[in-house]
Amino acid sequence: MTEVATKACLHGSGAKVISRTHGCVPLIVVVGLSCASGAARTTSGPPGWMNGKDARFPAEAFLTGVGTGDSKAAAEDSARAEISKIFLVHVQELAQARSSYVGYTSRAGTASWVSQNDVSQMTTTHTDQILEGMQIVECFTDVSGRVSALAVLDRRAARRRLEQQVGDLDTSIKGHIAESEKAPGKVLRLKLMMRALEKIKEREVANAQYRVVNPSGQGLPVQVDAGAFDVKMTAVLATVRVAVDVRGDDDGMIGAAITESLTRGRLQVQPSSVGADIIVRGTATGTQTNQESRTGFKFVAFDSAIQMIDVVNGTVFGSIAISHREGAQDVSDARRMCLMRLAEMIVRKFNEGLREFLLK
Repeated sequence: MTEVATKACLHGSGAKVISRTHGCVPLIVVVGLSCASGAARTTSGPPGWMNGKDARFPAEAFLTGVGTGDSKAAAEDSARAEISKIFLVHVQELAQARSSYVGYTSRAGTASWVSQNDVSQMTTTHTDQILEGMQIVECFTDVSGRVSALAVLDRRAARRRLEQQVGDLDTSIKGHIAESEKAPGKVLRLKLMMRALEKIKEREVANAQYRVVNPSGQGLPVQVDAGAFDVKMTAVLATVRVAVDVRGDDDGMIGAAITESLTRGRLQVQPSSVGADIIVRGTATGTQTNQESRTGFKFVAFDSAIQMIDVVNGTVFGSIAISHREGAQDVSDARRMCLMRLAEMIVRKFNEGLREFLLK
């Protein structure tokens, strides 16, 4: 029987080559290829963790990930990614399942200004933070040169970090809600509630991460009830008036698209600027171009210019200028397609601008 030539490292910082013979076959074992700091050990075969078993890192105390690659660096990155994947998949599922707070989705279940951002980026950011405590504790290189690495994350240490993070977020959420109740202006009250909403989303992500590192799978007790917050947010949204006045030869499509996004997000929309807290004002004009393709396509182009105005301060907090062109065999089809696409682009920019303004 012939043993397999292997290279392994565990907490090693240097390398030592040992040559010996098993039967007629030379066996070379390389001890202590750099992985971390500590004492090295020798192995003549794949370590147990490659098959998911290692008594040193019990599942109730550690999260582990095994990665492989053509180099040590690639294997370590792969191992880290395996642990990261546990968080990303689990946290996104939980956050989507527990999206009862206003702002994750609109009442109609479709995109609106208030649900402009989802939890994906937030999940990635918070996962990167919690993974700062992860370590590569062992590497293994087989005779072909393929490298495997073991990454571990201490559950207890991660829980402590997350408990502190969730506690800080709870304090911020309560503070923003309390400030909103005392704020003198309608828009200011909404801004403070929006800040609280963002912190609530962060808390949901952090608490979902806590469930991952907690062996029992339980999260931390909720400090702000979702239903109670939803009632407060709805009441504040009902007080803010937005006037939408977009003129031109767009058959009202641009103004209607903006209005739809606002009403899905529960803001009150009116045609007149009298008594409005925010004004959305602009123009959309289109022309049939002189261009025509060889296939007989006719082209229509539209130009738009939209401003978002804070009535209280008398300032423009957002401007949108978009031009778009579409072609079709029929001019009316080209016009319709152009306006539909233009409305989508304007609403996307509008949603981003309004959320940015309300979160300042």
